[in-house]
Amino acid sequence: MQNNKTSSYTAASGGFPIKIFKNLDLISAILNHKVIKPIHIQLNPTNKCNLSCSFCSCSERDRSLQLSKERLNKIFTSFSILGCRSVTITGGGEPLMLKDLPWLVNESIKLGIAVGLVTNGYLLKKEHNKTLESTTWVRISVSDESDWDKLSHSIKPLIGVSTDWSFSYVVSENPNMRTLSDAIKFANEHNFTHVRVVNDILKPVTNLTGLRMAIVESGVNDKLVVWQDRQSYTTGAKRCLISLMKPVVGADGFIYPCCGTQYAQSPPDRDYGKSMRMGVIDNIGEMWSKQAHYDGSNCMKCYYSNYNDSLSGLIDEIDHHLFV
Repeated sequence: MQNNKTSSYTAASGGFPIKIFKNLDLISAILNHKVIKPIHIQLNPTNKCNLSCSFCSCSERDRSLQLSKERLNKIFTSFSILGCRSVTITGGGEPLMLKDLPWLVNESIKLGIAVGLVTNGYLLKKEHNKTLESTTWVRISVSDESDWDKLSHSIKPLIGVSTDWSFSYVVSENPNMRTLSDAIKFANEHNFTHVRVVNDILKPVTNLTGLRMAIVESGVNDKLVVWQDRQSYTTGAKRCLISLMKPVVGADGFIYPCCGTQYAQSPPDRDYGKSMRMGVIDNIGEMWSKQAHYDGSNCMKCYYSNYNDSLSGLIDEIDHHLFV
C-alpha cells in the first residue's frame, strides 16, 4: 500500500481527496458563504512544444497559440483576488519554450501563489536555476518514447536546485522496461519526492499491476512510485464543482473545467474543444461571483468524481451533522 505522504503528491488517484479537507480557506468559504474558490489553477501559457509524442492528448491543438504577458498578468491578478493560492504551469505545450517564464513565476510568487512546473525536461539549462528555485515542485514528463540518455543528461546538472523533483511516466502499449527502470532508479538516487506511473490516457490497456511486479522482481525499489492505473473512471457530473476549484486556463484565453478536457468526450478531441469552454479570461471575476460551474453531463470520462462528491457534500445542507 502506498504511504500517505507519497500519494499526496498526486491528484485524481481515485482515493479520498484529503487535500480539500486540509485547505481551511476553501472549507471556510464553502461552509460559511457557499462559495468555491479557485484555489488551484492549471495554466497552459503556450501550446508550442519541442516534441511530438504519439500519445499526446493535446496533439490536435493549435501549436502557435501563446498567452501574452499582458493577458498572463490579467489572469494572475484576477485569480489572486478570488483566493487562488497555487498554479501548475503545464501544457498545452512545453512551458520552457515561453521566454517570459521567469517573469511569470516571479509574478506568481509576488501574489502569494505557489508554483508547480511540468516540463519534458529536454530544454532545462543552468540559466533556469533561479526560476526553478522559486517553484514548489518540478515534475518531469517521461515516457516509453523518451531518449533517456539525452533527458538524464539535461536533468542531472540541475538536481541540486532546491525544489521538489519528480517524474511522471507514461506507459504505452509496448512498455520500455529499461527506461522505466532507469527513471525509477534515478529518482531513488537523487531524492525525488515520487515517480507517478500512468498508462496512456487514450489507450489505457497496459496492466500496471503486472508491470509493477516485473519492476520489483528485477530488483528495482519502487518505494517512490505511485502506480496510477487510469482504466477506472466515471461519467461527468452535471454539477461539476471541481471546475470552480481547479480550472484550466488554455493558451487560447478560455477557461476550461479540468485537465481532462481534451479526452473527456467521445471520441476524444485531443484539444480543448469549444463545447468545453466555461468562459474567457476577461470574465473571470463574473464567473466566480455567479459560481458558474461547468455542466459535466456530456463528459464520458471523468477521474474527479471523488472531488465532486466531496465538494457537493460540503456545499449542500445536511441534518444531524453533529452525529458523525
